[in-house]
Formats: sequence, structure tokens, C-alpha cells
Amino acid sequence: GPSLGPEAWRRHGIAVSVDGVMRSPFEMFRHPGVTFDKLRGIIPRLNKVRDDVAALLEIEGLYQDFLVSQEKEAAAFREEDGLALPEDLDYKTLQNLSTEERERLSSTRPATLGMASRTEGVRPATLLMLLKIAKEHARGRAHPIVERA
Repeated sequence: GPSLGPEAWRRHGIAVSVDGVMRSPFEMFRHPGVTFDKLRGIIPRLNKVRDDVAALLEIEGLYQDFLVSQEKEAAAFREEDGLALPEDLDYKTLQNLSTEERERLSSTRPATLGMASRTEGVRPATLLMLLKIAKEHARGRAHPIVERA
């Protein structure tokens, strides 16, 4: 679509930073009060867009930052999901595990972080610790997160 500079958007009553960055109409939905109808008044070519499509574009534009960050998080999670846990990991020696977590992880012996995350009763804090262990294991380092005798 047609992108406009900050001065042009400001002339139409949309407060944007005067930073010289060209912005598309789609990007403008993030700004308060910007609707598809308002954009149609600025860029006549948008009058050709059907109302149902316009509504979808408005919603996607409004939530685009959120959707992009969610996709990045999902991609990072998918990558971490497949990280291998050390085969010889002794869950009984790990710090801060509940008795239930020690028993379940010792009996199920999850091969990956993803498998551990799907083990019933495993808390998010434990998964973060296992993530750290899995990353160290991937780098070829021993895991120092064991209880001191």
C-alpha cells in the first residue's frame, strides 16, 4: 500500500513521531483513533476495499505488534521444545524440585525439554532450570545445578 511520511500523517490529524520513517496505512492502526474509515478519507484508493476485509485488516493492524511478539515466542519455544536433556540426568540431585517432580521425572526420564514440559506436575520454574541444563548440555558442559551435600 501507499506509505506516507510523518508530516503527511500529522497533517491528517494522526500523531506520529517526526522521525522521517515512512509508514503504511496498515501500521497506522496502532495509533489511537485510527480506523479504516479514517484511512479511506486520507487514501482514496482504500475505498475499493470491501468492508469485511477492511474490518479484518483493522484488527490485524491493531494487534500486529502483539502477534509478531507471540510468533517470536512460539518459534523460540518450538526450538527449545526439542532441546535434549542429558540421558544421565539425576533428578534426585537437582535443587528446588518437589518430591512429586523428582519422582515423575525420574520415572518418565524425558528425553527433551518438550517432553518434560508435558509431564504432569512439573512447574514452570523447574522447566526454566531444565532449559538451562539442556542448553548447557547442548554446549557440551556439565550441569552444575545439583544440591550441595
